[in-house]
Amino acid sequence: MKEKKVLFVGSYYPTLGGAEKYLYDITLNRGDFNESVILCPKIDGECPKDPCKVVRANTLIKNKDLIKKLNILEYVQNYSFILPAYFKGKKIIKEENIKIIHSQFGLSFGIVGYLLKKSNKKPLVLTLHGSGFNFKGWRKIFKPITKKILLSADKIIAVSNSILNEAKKIADVQGEVIYNSVNLKEFKNLGDKNYILAVGRLAKMKGFNILISAAKELPNYNFIIVGEGPERKSLEEQIIKYRIKNVTLVGQKSQEETRKFISECSILAMPSLFGEGLPFALVEAIASGKPVIGSDIRGIPEVIHGNGILIKPNDIQELKNAIETLMKYKKLREKMGKKSKIFAEENFDLKKGVKRLNKIYEEVLR
Repeated sequence: MKEKKVLFVGSYYPTLGGAEKYLYDITLNRGDFNESVILCPKIDGECPKDPCKVVRANTLIKNKDLIKKLNILEYVQNYSFILPAYFKGKKIIKEENIKIIHSQFGLSFGIVGYLLKKSNKKPLVLTLHGSGFNFKGWRKIFKPITKKILLSADKIIAVSNSILNEAKKIADVQGEVIYNSVNLKEFKNLGDKNYILAVGRLAKMKGFNILISAAKELPNYNFIIVGEGPERKSLEEQIIKYRIKNVTLVGQKSQEETRKFISECSILAMPSLFGEGLPFALVEAIASGKPVIGSDIRGIPEVIHGNGILIKPNDIQELKNAIETLMKYKKLREKMGKKSKIFAEENFDLKKGVKRLNKIYEEVLR
């Protein structure tokens, strides 16, 4: 077997999301600490113990007040990372004897991977998580470079079939679907403490305002939302304005605390409006043997088959009805929960995911 030391390029902790968790889990479970290097933006905050060497590149614009004032945090943080990351990446490839570049797409990370591939003659693997395919309005300027990056990849991995199909509409490419996966031993059903749970970044795409509106119509049920983000103030104002007493925003929690919330909930609700590839919170709830409610968008319907209820995005009444149905019938929740566990064992096993990934690395080195 050829040596396959990998440089992973992407977003990483302390930012909390699916792509960040993907990087952590994959590098932690590849085995040897020295088999991987992560190249990511430099962001202040607490991080878990590094699973491998982590190199952080500064962004070119560091005035946070200016960034917030211009309301371009996401773009500044991502795109001003490209040049510093490229030069650090070149150095890492030489010093660490890197054999493969694996970028998480996001366009900015895809650009870094593309540039490093061209300048260092190394194979490029891309994982498509769901972002980077919005070409509405002024973003259409990114479509040609997105196509170029996709065509340059030696292998494309997508976290859902829907994401892979979107990529195929942009460029004539083939790819492989590997669902987001977890260590199944860490996820258990510890009972039903009679609350509806939602987990994720407090952003518009997550549809938590829709969940709160549904909760207003269901005053006899308790709702807990785990996460932090730019929409927190708006959600708090919504709760206060309508005097909603049964919704609690508990803020960002550790992985262990979040797992406990999931393990004890009655239902996990994922009322996303757009942008989802395959949400990790949904994967974790299914792995915990919980029934789920999810919007019928992108990768979500691929993992709800008898283990939950699909709803139209942005439909308060459908969400309310789904919650009411599941909360009313405990045996139905238990039946769906068992199906979730079976589905997770077949599709979300991290060991199987890492094994498939290592096989891909061997293929691109041939």
